[in-house]
Amino acid sequence: MLHLKNKSLDDYFDYDPSTEAIRVKGHRVGVELILDAYTAGATMADLRAEFDSLTEEELHATITFYLLNKEELDQWLARVHDEQARHMTEIDAHSSPAMQRIRELARHTDESSQHAN
Repeated sequence: MLHLKNKSLDDYFDYDPSTEAIRVKGHRVGVELILDAYTAGATMADLRAEFDSLTEEELHATITFYLLNKEELDQWLARVHDEQARHMTEIDAHSSPAMQRIRELARHTDESSQHAN
């Protein structure tokens, strides 16, 4: 096991087996949020700005955890994303027409900004 400053990587994370959630210990930040940003190309400076409640050490531990367990965590991330998509579909199915329109406009704005890049 890799040790950082006399700590195991396990010292940095909390795992909830009932939901498969992995959070940075002492925070409500899900590891998937950091890994999504990292795999999308975020630099450490980007991560520090986006996750300003986390220390640089916690961010490095998260990236190290990912790199040491890439295959397993890529599969976990796929499951997390699938569950998030199912949840959003469920919410959309039970939303008011006004809320559905707001989400449609938000998606359109996101798509427009992605095509502009």
